[in-house]
Amino acid sequence: MVGILFAATVAIVVIAEWIAIRKRRSADIKVTAEPHELAGDGVLISDGLFYSPGHNWSALDAGGTLAVGADDLLLKLAGRIDDVILPEIGREVDKGEPLFALKMGRRSLSVPSPVKGTVEAVNHDVVGSPAMLSLIGAGWAVRVKPAALAEDLAGMSIGAQARILFESEIVRLRDFFAGLSLEFSGAGATLQDGGMPVEGVLARMDEESLRRFEKDFLEVS
Repeated sequence: MVGILFAATVAIVVIAEWIAIRKRRSADIKVTAEPHELAGDGVLISDGLFYSPGHNWSALDAGGTLAVGADDLLLKLAGRIDDVILPEIGREVDKGEPLFALKMGRRSLSVPSPVKGTVEAVNHDVVGSPAMLSLIGAGWAVRVKPAALAEDLAGMSIGAQARILFESEIVRLRDFFAGLSLEFSGAGATLQDGGMPVEGVLARMDEESLRRFEKDFLEVS
């Protein structure tokens, strides 16, 4: 019971921040709602979106439906996306279950659902033009109707919380790549120097290392 109350309280705070951002935008007060670069890392985030530890973003509409896309950090690591595999409309998904997949040549990654719910729509435009996924806030892949919105939002981050999440994930990435024995040279050099990894590094990893990345960074409980 205490855990449920805590989750509900966190969700209320998160939703309140989202509403505040929307109101400030409506009042033409300057806020960072458009994608902006995370200082020093070249990763784009938007203060008006919810971010999941599974490296996806969610845009909440007035009806409580979430448009879900892949975050910019994951897209940069993936590099060129050759195809996007979308779920069937009406499919029920659990939080953390694969929602859609990114194909990079012979490699693929499953992006998890940030919520438990039902697939209401899919964006076929990103199948024909996978580069659209990089349009943060617009390049969504799937729309999901959450079964327990308040509870699931408690596990997401928005605004300043999202910036902290990304900074933490970049640190984890540096540790992850430092512990790998990659078959190609130079892939993790920029990480060791304190920068971002080579763009498209995931498509160049061996299958075992890629699955380890998926487990460490894309699985959400």
